[in-house]
Amino acid sequence: MGTADQVSDALLDYYQLGIDSMLIRGFDPLNDAVEYGRELLPLTRGRRSA
Repeated sequence: MGTADQVSDALLDYYQLGIDSMLIRGFDPLNDAVEYGRELLPLTRGRRSA
């Protein structure tokens, strides 16, 4: 749990260790999936490319 920035940082830490598949889940699967798609995934992809 955390802000999108905090979660993105954590995901990228794992990615840098060689992990390329992750299961992320929350308490409200549909709304969480929408939020991940709108906020978390684009943020993380942008940081990974930088």
